[in-house]
Amino acid sequence: MISYKYIGIALIALSPIVCFRNVLAQSSGAQPSIYSLQDALRIGASRNLDIQLANAQMQNAAASVTGAFGTFLPSINFSSGYTRQLFQDEFTTVNYGGIVRQIPTGNPNNYNMSAVA
Repeated sequence: MISYKYIGIALIALSPIVCFRNVLAQSSGAQPSIYSLQDALRIGASRNLDIQLANAQMQNAAASVTGAFGTFLPSINFSSGYTRQLFQDEFTTVNYGGIVRQIPTGNPNNYNMSAVA
């Protein structure tokens, strides 16, 4: 089993390497970026998750308002149809009060139309 003594020695031995690496990364010759106040505010606003969430919620609310406006617009529905009865007899026999009569069946064409506003 590894004792805490050996772990402590390993951490002490590795710490100069980690620190030296950070020093090299800072002095690698890359010039630090200098931002104006306006640039810093713009970058901060573009990367702020709270602001991005608020913008998304605002766009969602705007879409809901547009959808709600659409429910108040009038709608008009129009439909029409046509049917024809094939093989229709010329007369229909009807028994009314014991009297048998033949009545002409009428036009085999049927048209319908409706409009709702």
